[in-house]
Amino acid sequence: MEIKNNIVDSTSQHLLNGSHHDLEQFLKGSTVNLRALAAYAVEQIPSNASTLRRDELLMFIALYTQLTHNAPSHRQIGMAFDLSKTTVKNHLLKLEHDGRIRVIDGRLMLIGSEYHFPNNLLVR
Repeated sequence: MEIKNNIVDSTSQHLLNGSHHDLEQFLKGSTVNLRALAAYAVEQIPSNASTLRRDELLMFIALYTQLTHNAPSHRQIGMAFDLSKTTVKNHLLKLEHDGRIRVIDGRLMLIGSEYHFPNNLLVR
């Protein structure tokens, strides 16, 4: 369980301390190069950590959110990692069960980052 916490911490830390490199390189106009961003996301996870595919997905979601200010869709995640929509959904359910993401009104929200709850979702 400690490894998971370290990965969550590194994902949140990566977003909050601005340690990302030039994420604009993954944009071409308003289109994100999903596969390149996915490869970059995998590289950002410490090599000494035992990672699962969903850890890679979490880092991708964090970087995509940082870049576009919106979470990626299931389809975009699947395209980035060459996964089926069902597989993506199963990984996201596990991440939600682990308390690492939340799905509110069909939108992904990262736990432990500035993107956890946009202001418009706090006011009800």
